[in-house]
Amino acid sequence: DENKAVLIIFSGSDWCKNCIQFEKGIMKDSSFQQFIRENVLLLNADFPQKQKLSEKLIQQNEFLAERYNPKGIFPMFVLVSPNKKTAVISFQHEAAAPFTDKLKAALASISQQ
Repeated sequence: DENKAVLIIFSGSDWCKNCIQFEKGIMKDSSFQQFIRENVLLLNADFPQKQKLSEKLIQQNEFLAERYNPKGIFPMFVLVSPNKKTAVISFQHEAAAPFTDKLKAALASISQQ
């Protein structure tokens, strides 16, 4: 409805070391949060091992993984434009600003396709 790209974050919130690092270092950064609010819709496809999810949420996450992350890579970031173009953004343990820059570049790339 908002005609924004969707950022799908595939994570293992309670077992994946890099996912936990991303959550603490980037997701909690105020400038990253502002960029997300203004530019994309965020969808977290979480695959925890300790926390129990609803059956509906499990099915949704598995559907997204089958379509966008069939190899089960964690964390994985997939940007999907309103016209269904996709871009994968890698996380290389960078700080919030460089990761946001990669996200901006990916957003510009899929918007031009």
